[in-house]
Amino acid sequence: DMFASQVALYNDSYDLIGTDATTAVDNFDAGHPMYEHIAELAALRGDLLSHLAGHVRRRAECDRQAAAVR
Repeated sequence: DMFASQVALYNDSYDLIGTDATTAVDNFDAGHPMYEHIAELAALRGDLLSHLAGHVRRRAECDRQAAAVR
């Protein structure tokens, strides 16, 4: 978890591997490479959804036009 724990028993019982940080302090770091990668993936997903929504709108318009010609 990235947020500080308020449970003393938990804070005393668990060590975080590879760091001197503890569970008692906030470990949220927006500059961490993993966080940045997740943000890039979220932006990519947003772009993809926007593209797909545009495709669906264009397809619906083509279908309406084709139906009007018949």
